[in-house]
Amino acid sequence: FEHTKMAYVFGHGVLKFKAWMESRYPDNWFGLKRHVGNRANIFLENAVVMYHMATYYEEYCEYVIGKAKADNALHRRLVKKLHNRKVMTAMRARAVMFIQVSQPIRVGVNSKAYGGGKTPSQLEMIPLWIRALRECKKWQQSPDMLLDREYNIFEGISNHMTETIDRRLAPLQ
Repeated sequence: FEHTKMAYVFGHGVLKFKAWMESRYPDNWFGLKRHVGNRANIFLENAVVMYHMATYYEEYCEYVIGKAKADNALHRRLVKKLHNRKVMTAMRARAVMFIQVSQPIRVGVNSKAYGGGKTPSQLEMIPLWIRALRECKKWQQSPDMLLDREYNIFEGISNHMTETIDRRLAPLQ
């Protein structure tokens, strides 16, 4: 794959996954982002897409295996993994960490409104890091709040940041 801003398209053989999705679920397609630059954030952001697309990809693999008879070892292995509750739970956990933790911190670090018209300095970020530490300690006691879609790690710190986080996450929820 070359460096591109286009999302990856998975699936090969007689029927491509994206084409299959567009014919059956035209409004539900999300592609993965290319791992360039900050790989940790993209890895977590792609977790949201992988969790969202997992049931569709499972159906696609079963189609390729059963009706199209164009499967390979990858399709057969993936169906088994997508049936595994531990795999699906791990994908969901990674997606939740992006939505509830990684993305809000990324927004905070880049919020020019929070930084008074410029990217915030580390000194200006101290309230965010302190809040993140406090929230992490709460999660260790009870991670339930991470599954609440209304939860915002930085609630009350900055209205602009809350609005930005909500706007950026809306397509992924």
